Amino acid sequence: MNVSIFSESGAVSCLVGAFLLLAGLSAVDFKVRLLPNQMVLMTAFLGVCFHIMTGFVFLSPLSVFMGGVLGFGAFYAIRHVSSAFYGQEAMGFGDVKLIGAGGLWLGPEGIVLGVTIGACAGLVHGSILGVCTALKTGTKPDFRRLTIPAGPGFAFGIGAVALWRFWDVFSGL
Repeated sequence: MNVSIFSESGAVSCLVGAFLLLAGLSAVDFKVRLLPNQMVLMTAFLGVCFHIMTGFVFLSPLSVFMGGVLGFGAFYAIRHVSSAFYGQEAMGFGDVKLIGAGGLWLGPEGIVLGVTIGACAGLVHGSILGVCTALKTGTKPDFRRLTIPAGPGFAFGIGAVALWRFWDVFSGL
């Protein structure tokens, strides 16, 4: 990679910080069903800093911007339409902001992959939770009323794609 040692150590620090923030966001979302703005904003900030420190070798500035716009914009639209359809909040605004922050890290293609992986992780999590709840109560699984926080699944997807995409930053150490 064509970055200086200072920039490379800064990039690694950004990645490690982002992974810690994603883990913290997941823990908070599991506990209180909330993604704190400060943590999501810091995740976004670290993404922009990461790309600056790596000299935009992974994504161009336009791709960084477009990833954030696509992630935030698409999920804002999904949130708006689904909330109107169901007559209640169908997705938290924190999830929308998290996908926007992930888009800054991963770019347009990467955030689509991250959301897909995250949705699959959420599906597995929800299925396991539904079956475990049914076993505990001795009833049939009822997935229609099951609610789970979406943030941890999306955080997993963003983290998995970031690890795959930016592995070169770690391998140079």
